[in-house]
Amino acid sequence: MKLTPLLLFFLTAATFAETRDPWLWPFSSDSIWNTSIGKGAHYVNEGFLPAPDSVAADPEYFYKVKAGDPERALREPGVWDNRAANGRELRKLRLPDDVLLDNARPGYTPNNVAAFLMPDGRTLEQIAPLVRPQPGGPVYGFPKPFAGGTDIRGPGIPGAHWGSGMSSLGGSLRHGELTGPAPIRHALKLEIWGKKFLHYDKTDATPGFRWPADMADNYASKTPAEGGYGGRIPKAEMGALLAIGPRHTEATLGLKTAPGKKLFHALQNYGGYLVDDAATDTPLICVESHAIGEFREVFGYDFDVQSGVTGPANDWLADLRALFSALSIVDNNAPDALGGGGPQSLPAPPELGDFDNAPPSEPGRGRVAKITPRSVALSWDSARDNVRVMAYEIFASGKLAAISFGRTNLEITGLVPGAAHSFTIRARDTSMNVSAFSPPLTVHTPPLPPGSYEDDFAGELANWKLEKAKGELGKLLLQNWQGDATAGLTGPTWSAPFTLRCEIEVIGEGAVNKAFIIFNHQDDRNTSWLEIGGKGANAVVQLHQTNNGETQKLAERRGWTGRTLEISRAASGALTIRAVDGAKSEILFDKIPASKPKAGALGFRTQFQQLSVNHLYVTTP
Repeated sequence: MKLTPLLLFFLTAATFAETRDPWLWPFSSDSIWNTSIGKGAHYVNEGFLPAPDSVAADPEYFYKVKAGDPERALREPGVWDNRAANGRELRKLRLPDDVLLDNARPGYTPNNVAAFLMPDGRTLEQIAPLVRPQPGGPVYGFPKPFAGGTDIRGPGIPGAHWGSGMSSLGGSLRHGELTGPAPIRHALKLEIWGKKFLHYDKTDATPGFRWPADMADNYASKTPAEGGYGGRIPKAEMGALLAIGPRHTEATLGLKTAPGKKLFHALQNYGGYLVDDAATDTPLICVESHAIGEFREVFGYDFDVQSGVTGPANDWLADLRALFSALSIVDNNAPDALGGGGPQSLPAPPELGDFDNAPPSEPGRGRVAKITPRSVALSWDSARDNVRVMAYEIFASGKLAAISFGRTNLEITGLVPGAAHSFTIRARDTSMNVSAFSPPLTVHTPPLPPGSYEDDFAGELANWKLEKAKGELGKLLLQNWQGDATAGLTGPTWSAPFTLRCEIEVIGEGAVNKAFIIFNHQDDRNTSWLEIGGKGANAVVQLHQTNNGETQKLAERRGWTGRTLEISRAASGALTIRAVDGAKSEILFDKIPASKPKAGALGFRTQFQQLSVNHLYVTTP
């Protein structure tokens, strides 16, 4: 007998345990998140969302709190572009001191939601935007409900998505759901651009939102030019349930990727609720942070994807474009007609059971695959768990140095050259239980070779001349939106041949937002630079030199998708530029002839842009 996809679905679903873990599959069986689309669903406005050019994940952060964890101040976030400014204390919150989110830098706007399960095993504290720049310090964010938590075994509607007032925990894609064999058995959370697609009618009893949302953004009533909602479809409001109608199949949509097909079935069987404003023309899917890292490790490309990508990532983008453009609004979703009413298309989930409190086994001792002055590539034997290992946390001399999201090999960077480092590894499962540490492994990194320079920006930046730039949390930050910011390395200079590698992050999307990597800088009349206008696949990348005051554009192209840029200058002066992403690299410019200067200093500059330099390494033969 040939197994149809539907029969395979039910056979897979039948293998689920008789009860479910409230942490991994939360809320009551009749919750909005766990109720499948009804046979009476009324689908309207299919295609009101055009196929997007890019799609991204909105990361969400979930924690379990223990009775012995300390109480810390929960503070009101500060100004819009510096959430960790000293806001007033709202109340106390019990949480581990090692909860740390490096997302509070000025010029960056973290908007993520978080959920904390309290020691009683029932109460969920939900906060957004969660910011905590210092271990053990205060936590910044607004709680919802303000006075206290919600029940993880209850309906699960309210939470800290401040665009809709809906749950932080419900609907989030979790570790293993896009990569494992089991189907996704809950509704999703989606975010679209309010300025373009969300509707606001001030005469409506619930302007800008509908059940189960209880609010819209506080700027929803403004004009689109002022950032308010500007969509023309009246039913496209916060809280709307979107779904893919029954006429569509994997084949009719031309889906190619495994995660794309899993999302299709989730959106057809359960749908996705609109919970926040994406604030750009890039729609967002809410994903737990560990699942974002796991996605990349398993599939080899990022969840976040945009036009211009190639290979499997392009298939992933094509799938997402097809899925979003096939979405309809389930117009009759209501408290007395969940999912549109009528018989559910799929059975209700199992009843809630106990939490998984069994930790994983201890991972094997680390083994060295490669050593450089500032990095060590490690591998280790996997841990075992009764449910699923979610992450391996690698500690260097007692401090968390890196996290893998399931794979058992990783390169640890930012180490001190010419020093001994002791590595231990522990496993964390999807229920947040942690294993014992592996036996320690001591590794001696070699010293830096002569003529090289490396900077991870972890200490004092005594060698740098900074203007509207600073070092913060192991990064060099150039952060002036209103004009130029500069950072110049004083002292060392390099003559051809050399190779400069810098891991960078640019934030501004528009071509007017420019970042510059400057090299062989002698003075303003004699210098070379790589100019990046915007970011990602749509960025305009240009290579320039100025020789005796005459500036020449040597090369230009559109887009780069790596994390690291590598600039190599041959003895002849020819320049080769690569975009490096892990083991993959792409040549942006190949052996571009360049005359002068062939020697000088290096630095960075921005023009109406935000630039983060995470690592810098210069080598000579």
